[in-house]
Amino acid sequence: MKVTTEADGPCRQIMQVDIPADAVQSSFDTVTEKFMREARLPGFRPGRAPRAMVERSYAKAIAEQVSDQLLPEYYRKAVEQEQVTPVNVINIEPQTPVPGRDMEFKVTIDLMPSFDLPDYQRIELTDETAPVTDVEVDAAVRDVRRRFAAYPEVDRAAAENDLIGFDYDGSIEDESLEEIAGDCRELCSGRDVSMALVPERELFPGFHAGLMGVCKDEERRVEVRFPEDHALKNVAGKTVVYQVRVKTVREEQLPELNPEFFEKINVKDEAELRKILRDQLEQAATTNESRRRQESLSRHLLEKTQIDELPQSLVAEENSAAVQNLVRDFAQRGVPRDKIEENRDDIMRWAERTSQERVKLNIILDRIASVEEITVSEDEFSQHIAGMAARSRQTEAEVLKTIRQRNVHQPIIDQLRRTKTMRYLFENIRVNSGAADSGDAAKPSEKDQPTS
Repeated sequence: MKVTTEADGPCRQIMQVDIPADAVQSSFDTVTEKFMREARLPGFRPGRAPRAMVERSYAKAIAEQVSDQLLPEYYRKAVEQEQVTPVNVINIEPQTPVPGRDMEFKVTIDLMPSFDLPDYQRIELTDETAPVTDVEVDAAVRDVRRRFAAYPEVDRAAAENDLIGFDYDGSIEDESLEEIAGDCRELCSGRDVSMALVPERELFPGFHAGLMGVCKDEERRVEVRFPEDHALKNVAGKTVVYQVRVKTVREEQLPELNPEFFEKINVKDEAELRKILRDQLEQAATTNESRRRQESLSRHLLEKTQIDELPQSLVAEENSAAVQNLVRDFAQRGVPRDKIEENRDDIMRWAERTSQERVKLNIILDRIASVEEITVSEDEFSQHIAGMAARSRQTEAEVLKTIRQRNVHQPIIDQLRRTKTMRYLFENIRVNSGAADSGDAAKPSEKDQPTS
């Protein structure tokens, strides 16, 4: 077997493989004998037709099966001989096989790039976990009380924490927003809307300050400046004027922290409530810090690893998945399809940038996994399938059937191995205290481990 190669762009190679004539003839003999046993030709019982007649009658089908038999076998041999690591087969150009003659085929493949790993055994990160404060616990207690609050109507100007009911209509330079971005109803207008006068709960940026002090039956003009990168280009970077008609002003009356309230929420007293809420806040802080460290670890690997070129087929696949996920997210948030299409260029630029980073990080993690001999066991795969089944409310057999139909078994294994590799890296990082000059370091506990 003779193999010649030539570069065809970054991480891409064309291999020309020459299959020797004796191998081609042997394959023809095997396939022809199979056809002779099964062929049904007029005037002959099955298996009794002359070889020459079978070869003439089934010439095209025999040649196709010979190609199907030889191409995978000699592709594998060529890859082994050239000691390359293909990540995708881009194209195959086979020559029609002829008995007793050499057969040639060309295959275009994307290859794993050549690069050096950084020192991933001594990565240092900083612990930025902030302690939970009494102020945060006070706010959490207030949120619990707010779930049971009463809102009687009052005859006064609206103040902080009041609940106001109103209608609104938006316009840009006296043109109705319905005409400009009518498909997004909530953005354009609203009827019988309720909003608490709390900054983090405002309907649009500026509504909290704009409606402070309004009274029942009052009309007020509120201007909202939308950011330049807003999903809807029709309002991005523009000022929308909302005409607001106030219908009600209601005062928030929180329940007292008394035995009756504690019984209602199933706690013994205020101390127990505050402990439960503090624990929840601390767990949330730990989760956020773990996520931040994982992002910092990923960023460290990306910045410290020099990879000149990436396999473009992998980037294209990742790019397509990123676009689909973003479009699906927009659709779930109610953004109309035509508005998504208007932002196509921005979406594509974002997807291209993130796809490059994801592919690079995956390649780095795959290399580390190979070096450290990190694999996914059958038990780990089965546990993952059980989790998928539970989340989708399907049986494990149904999940496995879908995986086979979509041919995504190997991608799932690859992703599980990358997650396992991240855990391995987390076990080896040094986490320094928040003080820049501190020499203390500790390994992460289980709560710091990345999740899949």
